[in-house]
Amino acid sequence: MKNQKSLFLVLIFAILISSCNAAGPKAVEDTTGTASPNPAEELLSYIPAEWIDQHPAEANGPMLYFLDFEAMSRDLDLPDVSGADDRQAKLPLITGIANQGLPFTPDRIDPMSGSSFSDWGWDIADVSQALFCPDKNVSILRGLFSVESVTGALGGKGYSSVQSGKFILFTEPTETQSFAVSQDMILIAPSRDELERMVQPKSSTEDKAGDLPQVRQLISLSDSPHGFILIPSGDLTVMEERLGFSPFWDQRSYTYD
Repeated sequence: MKNQKSLFLVLIFAILISSCNAAGPKAVEDTTGTASPNPAEELLSYIPAEWIDQHPAEANGPMLYFLDFEAMSRDLDLPDVSGADDRQAKLPLITGIANQGLPFTPDRIDPMSGSSFSDWGWDIADVSQALFCPDKNVSILRGLFSVESVTGALGGKGYSSVQSGKFILFTEPTETQSFAVSQDMILIAPSRDELERMVQPKSSTEDKAGDLPQVRQLISLSDSPHGFILIPSGDLTVMEERLGFSPFWDQRSYTYD
């Protein structure tokens, strides 16, 4: 197969009819007067291209999970609530979300739990879309967040903060997660270095995952999905050379009497 190293596969679940045009309950307000970008493309713009444009000697490379809670809330008629609301008000949203079992945050952070808002200053009710890179243990969340609540929660855990563009970076030497926080985005990564790389200006020379033409084409073909899994293809030729045989069925024609 030619050009194997440029191939990506996107698995889309719960594809919706595009006639549902009402604004989602947690849609981020656009005050610029211009059309908002595709949420998936916006989240992918924080991921360095090399994190997913990898084609090892395996069947596939590192995956990305995308979940659109705004679309789920709209199409499943889930309540419009925020993390600051009481647990009883949020339960219909929490139990109604269908994320197909895909994680969207690191293990220590459970946005569905009853303690998430007090622990971290936000929970699932504040999230519109999420992108998770399991290979890097990096999560990118888009929604409406209370910077004051997040600052209070992280400050209580001993995190120190520094401004970086529109984001406040929170780090703590003994913690395994660092955070970049703004009113409409929360980025979670294992280190400050990775956070700073993710939030560097779009005008930098480093390509982002959302800039890859094959990724942009796949995203453009999806129509309001509740979520998808993005899978880069492996280098099958190198895989066959390493194994000494092809692990896949040969394409042959058979004649039957």
